[in-house]
Amino acid sequence: MRMTAIRRPVAIQPDGSLPPLTTGVPVYSLVTNPDQVVTPSALLVDPAPRPGGAVAVRSAMVRAARRPTHRRLVALHEVACSDDVERFASELLVELRMAPINGGDLARLGRWLATTGDHPAAVGVGLVALGAAGRDATDLVQRYLAHPQFTDLALVAARAGAADADHLLWALAQKSHGDTRDRYVTHLIGTPRQDIQRWALRTMCPSGNRTRAVLGAVAGKLHVALAAPTPDPEIVAIAARLLCSLATATGAPHLAGHPHARATIDGYLDVVAVRRDRYEDLITIRILRRYLMNREPAGRDHSARGDGAPWDERWRIEALRRCAAIAGDDWDDAVETALVSGDPDWFASAADDAEQRGIDTFPHRMAHLETMPLEADWGRALEDADHMRTRRLVSIAATSITDDEQTWTLLDSVLPHLPGHPGVGDRLVLFATHSPVARHRLGAIEVLAAWDRDTWPGDAPLRLAMLVTDPDPEVRRTAERLAMNPSSGAW
Repeated sequence: MRMTAIRRPVAIQPDGSLPPLTTGVPVYSLVTNPDQVVTPSALLVDPAPRPGGAVAVRSAMVRAARRPTHRRLVALHEVACSDDVERFASELLVELRMAPINGGDLARLGRWLATTGDHPAAVGVGLVALGAAGRDATDLVQRYLAHPQFTDLALVAARAGAADADHLLWALAQKSHGDTRDRYVTHLIGTPRQDIQRWALRTMCPSGNRTRAVLGAVAGKLHVALAAPTPDPEIVAIAARLLCSLATATGAPHLAGHPHARATIDGYLDVVAVRRDRYEDLITIRILRRYLMNREPAGRDHSARGDGAPWDERWRIEALRRCAAIAGDDWDDAVETALVSGDPDWFASAADDAEQRGIDTFPHRMAHLETMPLEADWGRALEDADHMRTRRLVSIAATSITDDEQTWTLLDSVLPHLPGHPGVGDRLVLFATHSPVARHRLGAIEVLAAWDRDTWPGDAPLRLAMLVTDPDPEVRRTAERLAMNPSSGAW
């Protein structure tokens, strides 16, 4: 009697899909929350790690594709869970592409593992299988891309399959912030899409976080953007801020460690050499020059690579020469523009540059002091002021005093300039006599001592009498001396 083999019924459902496993909670149902850490659920069989990796998964996948019985599907799931798929994802992708499996069957098995698997490794195998099948699985890929535990494997599926991985990553990055955005942008490095590159430059580079700014510069190919025939002025400004930030950094990341440092500096110098309309660029050139002068010769931190050109001593000397030549060119218009704008980031240095060029900066300093009295450099403004200008400046200062720490800084700057201008700043002097800062009270006494008695403010004698009992011994002794010798210059 001839025996006939009993064929197990296949597990394909009427809609062509495969049934879910009933061993635990599918990972797919857990990944909606990116903060959810997915841990393995209980399996039908607790498999021991098996040798073979990609080959073992391929064999189980071929068997399940030929006849997807429940037993073969369970066996596939067990093999998929038995190893760390990230370790052999690339090898598995090649193995599955060469396997004798119809693309539709492979995609169905991949989707089944990705949606019903209760172990992260099974999901990973499913994602790789979807990529090997070359079918569009955007719905699945998008969900797993958003979860940090599966981003790398979802990218395998997206980039090997029909999904637009860069577009999906960009969409996620635009909705994210901080470290999460950084993670997505890291995966966008090398994208050929110029719209994504421009977004990375404009969104990431202006960040105060140097690591994030460098990431944006690399992903956005800043050095390539600077090499354009007519670089966007915004890109030039971004490059200037990044170079300043990295050149003045005291720790990593620093300029020499930037993978495209040489190409970025060369591109920036090419632009600034023919366009000297922004004062910020003059400051950047000076900072670059100081940085390059203080670097040690090639062999240490000048080994930065990434743009195909080493940062060597010969290049450093040439870059120094170019910086010196550019900084020495005519920047008068840029200096005056910065001075008129009153930009707090550049006003102080622009005013110094203007004075070196013989430009009278007093009207600009007055306007700057009136706009930002508590942040301005009063000492510098008063340094060379005559009596009339000192009176005008002090009148602005007197209207700006309040009971807070910023006023103490203002008093520190203004009081030393008042002894030579009797009667100027009497309100400031009286205010300083009851300052909680001892040096201000002492400074007020010294101003009164330098003035003739008939120029004192009306309340000055009463305030002086109070200072004679001041808790600070130096203030008390100085007040006592002035009270006994009130005439100007008597002590």
